Amino acid sequence: MALSILFWVRKSAKNSKGFASLKIRLTLPNNDIENFSSGLVVDVKLWNPVKKIVSGNSSDAARVNLYISRSLVKLNDIYDYLIKEERSISGEVIKNIFVGKAQQRLTLLNCLKEHNDQFLQQIEIT
Repeated sequence: MALSILFWVRKSAKNSKGFASLKIRLTLPNNDIENFSSGLVVDVKLWNPVKKIVSGNSSDAARVNLYISRSLVKLNDIYDYLIKEERSISGEVIKNIFVGKAQQRLTLLNCLKEHNDQFLQQIEIT
């Protein structure tokens, strides 16, 4: 089973102008669910909940729909990459990579430095 990606708008949370935040829900095969905001707002009246796009030909609709298309590709690419690299997969990990909050990469040098620092602390304590 693959990653499920849902774009949705919480109509009940619309502002006075009729706009609401575009949300993203990731559901993994292990039923891990991660919800987060895309950072975009859409006109609730133009949101098509069946097609998961903004209806119309305006530049705003085209911009949001392009964002959705590109995000689907990027999120699936991240998921595929994590599987290929046999890394830990969770909704939070995928979200963090997607929004640019990826965890710091561990290198052998960093691991050795951390080990040596911990060892020095133990020596100083005793």
